[in-house]
Amino acid sequence: YNRVLSQAEIQQTYTALQEYVAQRGINVYAPVNPPAGNALLFHGDSITAGTNGSNFEQYVTTNTAYNKYALGFPGALVQSNLTPDLTRYFGNMVNPNNPLSTLVVFGGTNDVCQYSLSVASTFNALQQYIRKAKQAWQKVFVATMLDRANCATVKNQYNALIRNGWQASGADSLIDLASDPHLGCDGCNANTTYFADGIHPTDLGYQLIGTYMSSAINAADSEQTQAQPTVVTSATYTVQPFDWIVRFDTTANNIAVTLPECIGMTGTTRMLKHVKNAAGHTLTIQGANTEVIDGVSSITPVSGTAVQLRVVLDSAATGGCHWEQMN
Repeated sequence: YNRVLSQAEIQQTYTALQEYVAQRGINVYAPVNPPAGNALLFHGDSITAGTNGSNFEQYVTTNTAYNKYALGFPGALVQSNLTPDLTRYFGNMVNPNNPLSTLVVFGGTNDVCQYSLSVASTFNALQQYIRKAKQAWQKVFVATMLDRANCATVKNQYNALIRNGWQASGADSLIDLASDPHLGCDGCNANTTYFADGIHPTDLGYQLIGTYMSSAINAADSEQTQAQPTVVTSATYTVQPFDWIVRFDTTANNIAVTLPECIGMTGTTRMLKHVKNAAGHTLTIQGANTEVIDGVSSITPVSGTAVQLRVVLDSAATGGCHWEQMN
């Protein structure tokens, strides 16, 4: 085509191709024989396809062994393509005998920016997607939208709905890609270090996406209970994204703790306990890089107390994040 098609024209062409294939005797809804093993599916548009760079799936490293699939379709819309296609094709990719199945949905930029569909209707379609996915997939993650040329205001509106509504929609985790100040800030798309064309990331941008995807998936797969916390006695420790609950025992020495980088983790919390003892040593907790805790660089919980820390977005317009104490 020598012009951009309307949403209706895309859907019409899409349906016509399906009908043509079906007329040739091919079952367009043929069931998939899912392989044995854990399944990890990334489902989205041209960014998931790796347009103008390398597919971010190759940069995703998980502590759990998965069969990984990246199904990205250039031009795909949440409303017209991703949500209908999930029902038709991807529910049967899950082997019911597998211990784990995880799906990451990453879409909406074409709906709200390229075709100017409403933010509300796009988020409503995303909610439908999540609820349908949860019928077959054990874990469903949703990612926020990256910056895009001439679309900052709509991007921020859409991401606000995702940040505020992912839990009520039934998703298991939010991957807040837009909290990265290189990927989600207003005007980030003009930075050619991270964006290739104002829409799609460069290889470096795709690597960042893979990093945040990895952290979220590993954290969800390793979520701890109060009966199974990480226990630390060493003088220094860096909290990992999968360290949900950590007990620090300062009986033998002071302990200096660095929190994980909070980018991508908006809304998640970590519980850190200073085990009660009479030794008189200190526990010091600081953010990674320049990330602060309630406006200060570090805190020193007294022996016998616990702090619950939550990741808070600095600003939709600038990205960035900080920690706030919730107790």
